[in-house]
Amino acid sequence: MYVVDEGRVSLRQVRLGERRDGNRHLCSMAARLYLDDAHEAVGVVEDFSLGGCRVRLDRSLVKVGTTLYLDLPARGTCHHGVVVWARGMEVGIRFSARRTRVSRGGE
Repeated sequence: MYVVDEGRVSLRQVRLGERRDGNRHLCSMAARLYLDDAHEAVGVVEDFSLGGCRVRLDRSLVKVGTTLYLDLPARGTCHHGVVVWARGMEVGIRFSARRTRVSRGGE
């Protein structure tokens, strides 16, 4: 069961293989993904938590296991992470322990 409260989605039902750090925050933020194979993709972050996020992409070229930087110009941040699931044009990204750095969009 998903419970929506003031823009957050809490998971009361734990699905197999799904683990999350913190609550999801529903959003709509422009994002650019810099992939480990020198490709780029653009999309919109649809939910965000301390441990990761869900992104709807402009194309489905990102595969599970891909490491990337998720650039969020509106927040001035860039997060290192790995794709943990991919379904069509959406991907789930788990953030690594690497420190968040300044957005490339702010350079």
